[in-house]
Amino acid sequence: MARTAREKSKYNTYLVVLKGDFSLSFDDEDKANLLGTAVTMFYEDGAKVLAYSFDDYDFRFVVLDGGKFENTIKRIGISFASFYNKKRNRVGGIFRDRFESIPAKTEKDVFYMISAVHFCTQNQKFNSNTDYFSNEFIASKLVLKKFVVKKRLQNYLKDIKASEEVQKLIKKIATKYANEDIEKLIEKEIETTVDEIASLPDDNVRTALEKVFQCTTASVRQVVNITGLPFRLVYSALKATVTAPVKMTKRLLRKKEKKAEQISIVLEDKENKQEVLKIKKRVKNEK
Repeated sequence: MARTAREKSKYNTYLVVLKGDFSLSFDDEDKANLLGTAVTMFYEDGAKVLAYSFDDYDFRFVVLDGGKFENTIKRIGISFASFYNKKRNRVGGIFRDRFESIPAKTEKDVFYMISAVHFCTQNQKFNSNTDYFSNEFIASKLVLKKFVVKKRLQNYLKDIKASEEVQKLIKKIATKYANEDIEKLIEKEIETTVDEIASLPDDNVRTALEKVFQCTTASVRQVVNITGLPFRLVYSALKATVTAPVKMTKRLLRKKEKKAEQISIVLEDKENKQEVLKIKKRVKNEK
């Protein structure tokens, strides 16, 4: 059965996810090579990278298409696989599936995508959020044009972080693991089998579980079922890694409304002062 044609973006902007094989490991050198290769090839084909973030297995980009979108991503995949396999003297694929892409349907979607990519992982090492305006790999000036002031753009991306649209995107692009994949990852971190995890010191177990929660969307119940560990121990590991999204409570709404009212008063006062100055100037001229 033929694959469905990819939906085109009216704004030529896409959120792209390359999904690494769970049985492999990708170190910092691998990620640096992929980032450099991707940015170079996108630019060669007239595309611009607006944001990126990598975690242990998923590599995400927000890209302004230059017209050769799918072909460019295929080239990136082939080049990176060649580097990875040559370095480890292996053969075979390194991605677990075909790349995913989400088209931006509105201008606002572009900013939702940038925010989602920045905040969908806690890994800040390969994340354009850390130095967005001085990052040589991204075309931040294209995004900044809409806001003029850097601080205004930074605040906007943080403000929309907890919006429903961004949270949906984050869930969609976060690394998804089956039970057997999570079990392999846990065993890799504890350097023994899941059956023996109960005999390890709690601190060692908690450190391993924190790593699992940092790069997966695994739930507490799922990890408890896989490991047989006490719910409280697993929950404490999750709690140590979670950055809770900002909830739009009534108190926060009132605070925002009050701030908007204060800004309105300041602007009104400014207009009144300008009007007074005009009158004084007119009176002075008449004298």
